[in-house]
Amino acid sequence: MKIGLVSLNQAWLNKEKNLDECFRYIRLASEENCSLIIFPEMTLSSYSLDVQLFVEDQFESNTISKFAKLSKENNINIFYGVCLLNSSANQVANHFCVAEKDGNSYSIYKKIHPFTFAGEDLVLSGGDTLGKIELEGWNIGTTICYDLRFPEIYSILARNSHMGVVIANWPDKRIFHWRTLLVARAIENQMYMVGVNRTGTDGNGLTYERSSMLVSPQGIVEKPLKEIDLMDIYELELLEVTKYRQDFPTVRDKKFPLYKSLIEKNYDSR
Repeated sequence: MKIGLVSLNQAWLNKEKNLDECFRYIRLASEENCSLIIFPEMTLSSYSLDVQLFVEDQFESNTISKFAKLSKENNINIFYGVCLLNSSANQVANHFCVAEKDGNSYSIYKKIHPFTFAGEDLVLSGGDTLGKIELEGWNIGTTICYDLRFPEIYSILARNSHMGVVIANWPDKRIFHWRTLLVARAIENQMYMVGVNRTGTDGNGLTYERSSMLVSPQGIVEKPLKEIDLMDIYELELLEVTKYRQDFPTVRDKKFPLYKSLIEKNYDSR
């Protein structure tokens, strides 16, 4: 699978400008015969907790509609992020979405771990189900930013995933954690880990360095085949996951029932 990772320099709360940039990279990725292009968290707004300024109804999302059109016109799958309102529950959440090349666009995952350090949990509701999708023979697990700090969900995803993807707005002051955790998740779970982070400076004055990356199942940070502005293009081999897991089967040796019983026996709420 050939994929493009876009370290988008997101314009603060400017959906129109960000969409124009996304369109440019989608077109370029399609010309390079990529099967999938991935953008950072909250793609068209950038990461903000002033959600009333940009949130969209989950059943009438302009962002979802526009990415559906772009995916079909350019014959490419797209991963992107958007904040959506569930009006019946009066809840807003941080979503990971996919636009498939047939033009079908929808949310596949709601961020499980709101970033409590920044007060995200006071504004956005957390999800309670894992994000998974099958694309062109690849089983892909989907996560968002702060989720990367919680290895348990990646361990569960690894049971039937070849790749884990995390989209983020991860500031450069903690970028060492970002890089280290992506490598760790790949090694722990013998799967590709793909991290897509933004660049530039946001409306809160936080800065972001170019740090989107692809890590092999053995924990090797891969070099892109090609760079086009802020997009890195990679080619992944499914056989690298399946063969490595056959030769050195740590994922197969995970003992989930035992882990569950150990938690139940030793849980300490302090």
